[in-house]
Parts: sequence; C-alpha cells; structure tokens
Amino acid sequence: MLAFVQAGAHRYALYLDGAYAGNITVYPDGDAFSVGLLIVPLLRGYGLGPQALHLTAQRYFAAGFSLCRDLIAPDNAASIRMHEKAGFVPAGEVQAQGRRALVYELRA
Repeated sequence: MLAFVQAGAHRYALYLDGAYAGNITVYPDGDAFSVGLLIVPLLRGYGLGPQALHLTAQRYFAAGFSLCRDLIAPDNAASIRMHEKAGFVPAGEVQAQGRRALVYELRA
C-alpha cells in the first residue's frame, strides 16, 4: 500500500506482542492536533483503538498541546465509539471536503 503523509505529520507504527497492529498519524496545528488511526482488521474490536488514541493524546498533552480535535463521518459508528471510549466528547458539526462531519474533542 502506498501512503502519503502530510508534511509536519508524525507517524507511528503500533505493535502488539511484537506483531504489527496498525499505525497512528498525528497532525499538529498550533496548540491542537488531530489523529488518524488504523488498526489491522483482525485486531479490531479488542480495545486497541481507544487505548492507542488515549495514550497518543496523553503524550501530546504532556508535550504542551492542549486539544485533540478529530472529524468523524456521521455514519462511522466504530470511530465514534472509539473516540468516546478514549474520553472524547462531541463538539459540533462542520462541513469538511464537501461532507458533513462530526467534531469530537479531548482537552488536556
């Protein structure tokens, strides 16, 4: 798979018991950041996503960031659940790339 990561983004591989479990990409923007997360299909549903999201947010909060803000498609129930399990709360709606998106936030 070919992937392009935006300049200034930070990308991390996730491992579980030595095996690749997915990746997480952090997009800093001032004192805030957003996160893109991929968990390999066989490992979805075991709580790895919320754990990775929460640990990444805590790491960036410790580095001085104050807000994590993610946009989620309204029909992406799995991502909404993952963010809520990680402590994120709904913070409104926006139009992003011509589509409606839910805003979820976690504050330091």
